[in-house]
Amino acid sequence: MGLRLSVAGEDLDGVHIGDGLWLGSDLFWRFHAALKLDHPAHSWCFEDDGRVVGHAALDCQAARLVDQCAGFLWVVPEARGKGVGNALRGVMQETAAEHGFRTVLIGVPESDPQGRDVAEHWGAVLDAHHFESTLDLTALTEHQVAAWTAPAIRAGVTLHPVEDDAALADLYPFARDRFKEAPDSGENSDELTLDVFRAMAEPANMLIARRGADLVGMTWVIHRPGQPPATNTAFTGVHPDARGLGIALALKAEQARQLRDRGYHTLFTQNMSGNEPILRANQRMGFTPGPGWFDYALATSDPDQASAPRN
Repeated sequence: MGLRLSVAGEDLDGVHIGDGLWLGSDLFWRFHAALKLDHPAHSWCFEDDGRVVGHAALDCQAARLVDQCAGFLWVVPEARGKGVGNALRGVMQETAAEHGFRTVLIGVPESDPQGRDVAEHWGAVLDAHHFESTLDLTALTEHQVAAWTAPAIRAGVTLHPVEDDAALADLYPFARDRFKEAPDSGENSDELTLDVFRAMAEPANMLIARRGADLVGMTWVIHRPGQPPATNTAFTGVHPDARGLGIALALKAEQARQLRDRGYHTLFTQNMSGNEPILRANQRMGFTPGPGWFDYALATSDPDQASAPRN
């Protein structure tokens, strides 16, 4: 029984059964490898008699604050109360402190009240709340899609697929700037890198909006593991000068239609409380709100000894 570094490519889906924040080993490792190209990134497992019963990861780049990084921690329910979470928390806090961070932002699924109790017992401070909502794609009609896309089309907006990896790379500066503007990014977050963008986005899963020659919006999804087939909105962003034209709604509606035609049954989306434009678009499309998650800011194990805040 003990802690170890996880192995790149290791199948971690089994330990995350019931974890509402987990989107699969494939995406985790792709994202993890991209993060490590520009910042330290770590992943640990806790084993009991050869079985992985806990997993934690840490991304050592600024998340909202210059001295705050992002991490996550999950322990299978039947292994809780045995010190697994404390061991993972300790190595995560110590590593974050070594890299000069004073807090770690961790997510706790709203469907896991025990997780909130533990986070607060550790002294973590509630930072934000995110909604998760679902759309039944099998019930989507052509009439609905036409109605939802009409305002943007009347404003001269056209919707386009992304042809290939070269076209995807050309979209990176737009995605980077929209990420920086997102409510849950924070003005001090490290910017989205090209490698992370390419790890998150695939041409076939992206849709963009143009007004004339100008790129004004984008959205893309990622596959969620499991059956029946489901997918998850990764990001939707609109240029500030083009907001108020119904572009986000049009992008989400047309992409939902395409996903339905590709055989997906459900579209998941997560949005931070207070992001009213996207929440209104989701409500208009008939997304059903469900349990989301809470962000908690967890102090590093020895914050007074951490290095000076990063620039």
